[in-house]
Amino acid sequence: MSKGNGAFKGAPRLRGGPFVALAVLFFLFSVSGRVVQVVTDYWWFQEIAMAPAFWVMLGSKIKLGLLAGAVGGAAIYLSVWLSLRGGREMVVREERDVIEFPAARMKAGAMKVTGALVSLLLAYWIGMWASNRWSVVLEFYNGVPFGEVDPLFGKDIRFYVYSLPFYRFIGGWATAVVVLSLLATGVIRAMLGQLEWGTSGAKVASSARSHLL
Repeated sequence: MSKGNGAFKGAPRLRGGPFVALAVLFFLFSVSGRVVQVVTDYWWFQEIAMAPAFWVMLGSKIKLGLLAGAVGGAAIYLSVWLSLRGGREMVVREERDVIEFPAARMKAGAMKVTGALVSLLLAYWIGMWASNRWSVVLEFYNGVPFGEVDPLFGKDIRFYVYSLPFYRFIGGWATAVVVLSLLATGVIRAMLGQLEWGTSGAKVASSARSHLL
């Protein structure tokens, strides 16, 4: 490893320009689609004289999306940060036929920027996904009992109509955060040379193994 710059000697340097450009294009394309959807919904609600309901929906989407995206993105970035902050131990390569990331052996500064951008994009995706479940959250907090009890489990029908979908939403969000954290961590570890695939299977450095498992 070369001294002082955190890069591996002899490795090709990868500029982050193309990745940043793709990330910005993805964000702009997604946001433009959202803007069109919001304007269309507003016109429809205004046409049927239910503009107040539109603002309730929009506010709920924004709050839920920001909360779910911020918490999920923070968890993903924490995992990425731990990967970058961990030891620089690399796997011992015993074969030539190894699948290696084109961006492997990047400079330390570029790795940090890449990790932050990946975390932000995943946080944005999580927030957008969660915002579409706004009605589930409102129904959970504002739903009233039905007055009918399930004869098998003794629960009011409200539990199955309002509570259970909310619990499933929370479980799906948590699962998505864990899976995306593992994927992001695996990519970062592979780019650090601590995770590689070859004909004999995967090779994982001890520091990466303790983190992933």
